[in-house]
Amino acid sequence: MNLFTVSSILVTISCLSIAVLVSFKAKEKRTSLFWAAFCLVVAIWGIAGYKISLASNYDTAQLWWKIGLISVLITPVMYTQFVFMYTSKTMPKFIFGLYAITIVFILGIFRNFEFFMGNLNFIFSQFYWIDP
Repeated sequence: MNLFTVSSILVTISCLSIAVLVSFKAKEKRTSLFWAAFCLVVAIWGIAGYKISLASNYDTAQLWWKIGLISVLITPVMYTQFVFMYTSKTMPKFIFGLYAITIVFILGIFRNFEFFMGNLNFIFSQFYWIDP
């Protein structure tokens, strides 16, 4: 077990805890439920990091890198939407545009991972890391 594994476990546990706590305490508030969904997306990133750190072959590592990158791409868009919800600003076209761009990049990563991210190298004899 390395520090990458430990940090991924900590991210997952803390984000899942926050998501569960917020969803049970503030069921009626749309903003709170959206924050819980945001925490779940970040927790998926933590789970992906954990699985990447323990992947024993290239294909498994690549699959979990893709899942982690989906979470990384969605996180800032969801955070932006949360800020707009929290401040009561409405910019639906802007948010739609952000999600559309995110979907294009997600499809690109699944279609041609090496073009977008480079190859994976087994480093420190422990895990696969992106080598641009």
